[in-house]
Amino acid sequence: MSAADKVKPAASPASEDPSAIAGNISYHAQYSPHFSPLAFGPEQAFYATAESVRDHLLQRWNDTYLHFHKTDPKQTYYLSMEYLQGRALTNAVGNLAITGAYADALKKFGYELEAIAGQERDAALGNGGLGRLASCFLDSMATLNLPSWGYGLRYRYGLFKQRIAKEGQEEIAEDWLDKFSPWEIVRHDVVYPIRFFGHVEISPDGKRKWAGGEVLNALAYDVPIPGYKTKNAISLRLWDATATAEDFNLFQFNDGQYESAAQLHSRAQQICAVLYPGDATEEGKLLRLKQQYFLCSASLQDIIFRFKERKADRVSGKWSEFPFADDEKLHAEWAAAKLASKKRLAKHVLDVTGVTIDPNSLFDIQIKRIHEYKRQLLNILGAVYRYKKLKEMKAEERQKVTPRTVMVGGKAFATYTNAKRIVKLVNDVGAVVNNDADVNKYLKVVFIPNYNVSVAEVLIPGSELSQHISTAGMEASGTSNMKFSLNGCVIIGTLDGANVEIREEVGQDNFFLFGAKADQIAGLRKERENGLFKPDPRFEEAKQFIRSGAFGTYDYTPLLDSLEGNTGFGRGDYFLVGYDFPSYIDAQARVDEAYKDKKKWIKMSILNTAGSGKFSSDRTIDQYAKEIWGISACPVP
Repeated sequence: MSAADKVKPAASPASEDPSAIAGNISYHAQYSPHFSPLAFGPEQAFYATAESVRDHLLQRWNDTYLHFHKTDPKQTYYLSMEYLQGRALTNAVGNLAITGAYADALKKFGYELEAIAGQERDAALGNGGLGRLASCFLDSMATLNLPSWGYGLRYRYGLFKQRIAKEGQEEIAEDWLDKFSPWEIVRHDVVYPIRFFGHVEISPDGKRKWAGGEVLNALAYDVPIPGYKTKNAISLRLWDATATAEDFNLFQFNDGQYESAAQLHSRAQQICAVLYPGDATEEGKLLRLKQQYFLCSASLQDIIFRFKERKADRVSGKWSEFPFADDEKLHAEWAAAKLASKKRLAKHVLDVTGVTIDPNSLFDIQIKRIHEYKRQLLNILGAVYRYKKLKEMKAEERQKVTPRTVMVGGKAFATYTNAKRIVKLVNDVGAVVNNDADVNKYLKVVFIPNYNVSVAEVLIPGSELSQHISTAGMEASGTSNMKFSLNGCVIIGTLDGANVEIREEVGQDNFFLFGAKADQIAGLRKERENGLFKPDPRFEEAKQFIRSGAFGTYDYTPLLDSLEGNTGFGRGDYFLVGYDFPSYIDAQARVDEAYKDKKKWIKMSILNTAGSGKFSSDRTIDQYAKEIWGISACPVP
């Protein structure tokens, strides 16, 4: 007897009673065609639970679009090449206010909701801040009852799954759809032709007609997006590329020309195979362009069709300054909550890396796409310098040092050689530092593999210091810094992107600033070209320590040479790591001193959270709706 047999199956798609929900879960376990009804392990329990939750979503989803159809409001359509959604189950039951009911229902099968939710794979539809922001925006549109749709591509393998080996980062295909996604609804009734290449022919009567080229089909998959404590649920429509039976050359296939027979089918699979395919070749550049055109063409055709179909027949008030920043009771509760999050993070680090970290140390985290302008290299050079200084100290001197755990996470693009070298360097430094008995009580360096939304949900609440240290003027905005600040994490950073606004909102005293300003960058690069840059001795010391082989035999010369150039020191350091290094080290020293004063640090943490209200995507979307899109909320009555 399986666990599902303990509960009588009964379809109850809209009930919020735990017993009825349990019956609905059992119904999906036994009558949905995905698994044998004789098995009901954690994986089967997840899919049955997700399909039960989807029943709730579909009811609200249908009600929402029926309401939109009747009231015919102006609508907004949001197109993005990526969406970084994270796990949908916990988000859905939370937004629908049925978390407790589902937790009680699963207990009837002997399962905990958190454990079952852990079976879900992150949808591999995005990579970084752009994708996360797009998903936040859709959540906010639904929560604010705005008539809106999201459009994207249904990538089969996402960007890639990151694996850390001895040689550094390895990329493997992330087949997140190897079974199926319980959240998407395939829409065989929503298919549009997408025309590539070809030419326009003009007939004698002046009419224009596209001819030649190739045609692929865009097939829609809809994913309901529920608003938080509202009846509205909007749609994320993902396009998959397909070819038709007419495009399959049966004669060639039977003649043994298998590849030629299915050429168009193969090209269709390429469109939505991976997010951001390598563009070092002409073929790669062409594929990226085809992806963008495919998304735009399919989405615009759908928007126009739905528009014709219809036509045919704020959060307000200003909060006072936070009055409890010095409240001792709040300080105690805040510290306890942060420590619990740090312990949870420490367990995750142990599980995925095998490295034991001390929850009482300062958790210093940088998680984002690996890129030279984001300057993970500056971070790890700082850690190398810190390690060298610790090695030079006497034992009694080390006892005065603020213990620190430096965590770095993010994916390097498969063809971005220097970014992959940075990943390798972080891992090599960690391997040495973490096994050095003299130092590892005071410093640990850990690379967190395969960073995604689910990992961020563990990392960000457990963070205390977060590094947002891009070269000034190069970060369009950034979004992870907002999430860190909201979670009571103090930021060390440059005046770049959203750091500028965060510093204004949380207060200058609660932000560790360093580095050149954006209006200085061009002049500093010119100085480097003329050989006028004089490096700080600490910068040279850190680089030389790496060159000495202290962290293994891997040749980091090309990476370190990128900070120097071939003629005239500094010509190659385009991202000004060398210029900002001394002020970065000085800022980190201020961090160490501030962290020793626990009362001061907790107050800084509280004020970071208190000052983060402006960065809600709800506020952003509400402002867009009023000032740019000109649309109004349309709640289901």
